Amino acid sequence: MNKTLYVRKSDTTIWEEAEKRAREGISPLVTSLLAEWVRQRKVREDGMERIEVETFNNDGGKPVINVFVGRWIYRDMGPYSVAETKGGRISWIYRDMGPYSVAETKGGRIIVWCKTEECSTLTVYEDFEDLSKEDILAPNIIAAIAGKLRYPDAVELDI
Repeated sequence: MNKTLYVRKSDTTIWEEAEKRAREGISPLVTSLLAEWVRQRKVREDGMERIEVETFNNDGGKPVINVFVGRWIYRDMGPYSVAETKGGRISWIYRDMGPYSVAETKGGRIIVWCKTEECSTLTVYEDFEDLSKEDILAPNIIAAIAGKLRYPDAVELDI
């Protein structure tokens, strides 16, 4: 089977570099990258649901209901929070940071929902790497999220 890929002029440099470095050829490289993309897409779409999150602040403004399709990765549950890890095991994680919940959207973005008595806010991150650059969640929570999203080496510990 023959397939033709058209490369934008602006992408020529990266394609040329890939052709030089792809020892088995560009076609197997593209196929393996597509297979990984499909695998990740399937994982994302499994377990997706319609999620409604109310955001507000105490300035007298009207609360807003935010709706998106996604799945919860980490849910705040009071002083103890739960995050599902690989193999379906449940890990209880003590949380001394804010009341955060984390979801992955159908489009692959990461949503962090912070809810306190004073306000309820949503922050959208482009991806896990974008979230992991922020200093809002404890490292053990980031590690649990990484495991759920299948990023096994996402958190480096200097111990």
